[in-house]
Amino acid sequence: RYLVFRYTFAHGASSVADSLKVFLEAEDGTRTEVWSKLGTSSTVAASWKTASVKISSPDDRVVRIVVQATDGGHDSLVEIAVDDIRIETLP
Repeated sequence: RYLVFRYTFAHGASSVADSLKVFLEAEDGTRTEVWSKLGTSSTVAASWKTASVKISSPDDRVVRIVVQATDGGHDSLVEIAVDDIRIETLP
């Protein structure tokens, strides 16, 4: 199974502390990071991209998806959007 989603992560210069992270959360609340995108020291313009992450969980298991965006830089600009989140079986 794959977690597939669309995202955009735009930021200005000096955004090394900014991030976009995706976690799977177990029923007991334990989170496992499965994907991340970190800011850089250069400006990145907004553009939609597709991410695909193989997840190893039984087909009958409930999967909670947690998306975390962090604007952690001093005086930084970050624009993040996530859309079309789904679980797929890809060939």
